[in-house]
Amino acid sequence: EPVGYVHTVAVRLSARRQGLAGELFGHFVEFARRHGCRHVKAITTPANLGSIAFHKSLGMGLLGDANIDGIPVLPDYAGRGAPRVVFWKSI
Repeated sequence: EPVGYVHTVAVRLSARRQGLAGELFGHFVEFARRHGCRHVKAITTPANLGSIAFHKSLGMGLLGDANIDGIPVLPDYAGRGAPRVVFWKSI
């Protein structure tokens, strides 16, 4: 089953805090849904607290049992010693 994957959501610094990233993500979710996806996925590093907060605000769940500073991670996701925060959402 196909899964929609968000690689990057980026908004120019001067245009942040206006809801644009959430709007972009919403368009992505609709695109993924139209193309047969039932889930979307995103990945970030444990240090990227802004990204973690953003994805959580979209209702995305975090996968993983291990944690770094209280954040669930998948250890070695991006290679040995490279944990990642993996988000998952049913759409």
